[in-house]
Amino acid sequence: MQIAGSACFIYSGRIGTVREAVGCKRSEVVAHESCVQVHTCPRRGAALRAGNALQVLPSRENPSYEAGLGRWFPVATHKSIVLSVCTVSAYQLYWLYQNWKRIRKASREQLNPFWRAFFAPIWVIPLLLRIRHSAEAMGSPVRWNASVLGPLFITLTACSMLPDPWWRLTFGSVVTLVPAVQTAKTVNEAAKNPEGSNSRYSTPNLITIVLGGLLVALNAMYVF
Repeated sequence: MQIAGSACFIYSGRIGTVREAVGCKRSEVVAHESCVQVHTCPRRGAALRAGNALQVLPSRENPSYEAGLGRWFPVATHKSIVLSVCTVSAYQLYWLYQNWKRIRKASREQLNPFWRAFFAPIWVIPLLLRIRHSAEAMGSPVRWNASVLGPLFITLTACSMLPDPWWRLTFGSVVTLVPAVQTAKTVNEAAKNPEGSNSRYSTPNLITIVLGGLLVALNAMYVF
């Protein structure tokens, strides 16, 4: 039976994975060869086991459900790329901020989303690992490695401090987060994300694209 507002995760056989699926490290987990029982967690709600799936029931104390937020910040791949290019990668920092914001709401960890986005080189790999683990917890294959994408993102972002014309290599950082964006979308869809796909361009988005795109185009003309 599927209960409205619940999320379903696939149990892969590890207690750690169960705790990641439920979203609460403090939840009491009892595992045997043929069954898994997850007791009520005050942060996330109760989890019921049916076959090899864990159905997580939302709790009134879970801020992420109250705010109508999904597990991860949703954004279409094309929108992420376009806005990242037109803002010279600033949109990537916004993406990082939004994801850390959801983590704080769901887990009530003592963290500051702004500073974790501001110090992206320090926190991007931990975020990528969380996104990867959330997909693995529901049985979704992940074909990228946070230990590869993270350093690439950090290196290409640091290129913005290089002299002209080498600073333009920073635009390459746009593609490094695309796999994580797509994985986050997969996790959200499986959990019936209430925020939708975020594929449309708002008026501020369009203004940013026009102004930012113009500056990027003028810069490209200057190079050639």
